[in-house]
Amino acid sequence: ICYNVGDWDLICKFAKKFIKSGIKLHRTAYDIWMDFAAKM
Repeated sequence: ICYNVGDWDLICKFAKKFIKSGIKLHRTAYDIWMDFAAKM
């Protein structure tokens, strides 16, 4: 599996921003997020 490191870093940065903002993702949103990440 090949990852686009730049995009992956960007996703991680967004994830950290969500966590820092105290936003709790719903299960569905989490599944969509993981599905998107898996396709990278």
